[in-house]
Amino acid sequence: LKLAQAGHGNRHHDLPSRTVEETRAAFPRLNAEQTGALLHLARGGGTIRVVGGLAGTGKTTLLDAARDAWE
Repeated sequence: LKLAQAGHGNRHHDLPSRTVEETRAAFPRLNAEQTGALLHLARGGGTIRVVGGLAGTGKTTLLDAARDAWE
């Protein structure tokens, strides 16, 4: 928890808007919630970002897109 609080506001790992847009285009099946979560992961600030959801809601697809963006 201390590490998360210490990293609050850190934008070192934020992705450029262009990268996020390219990722969204490469993953057209992302729904509105997944797109919002991708934006949270890619540009949410902080060193630790969390996404949760029920089984079958597309977390794996979302994380595939996020991984692709950082790669």
